[in-house]
Amino acid sequence: MNLGPVAENSTIGNHRTIAYEIANSTRGTAQETAQVSRSAKALVQAIKVACESMSDVLKVASNLSNEANRISAAVDGFMNELHSA
Repeated sequence: MNLGPVAENSTIGNHRTIAYEIANSTRGTAQETAQVSRSAKALVQAIKVACESMSDVLKVASNLSNEANRISAAVDGFMNELHSA
């Protein structure tokens, strides 16, 4: 079917416009995906740092618990010596 030069140019123009819109949409999606990827990497790093910090806090808490147990045992020993004196 022959549409004539004006109709063919119009069809080509419409196809070009649609292709341009698809390309822009794809480009925008790619940029959003890259931003999400950067955000996800930053989140992973933040979680890693938080886990390391929590590990350090747990080590300190364990050391404090051990020291509290040592002090309690020393106080118990002192109290036993007072009672036996």
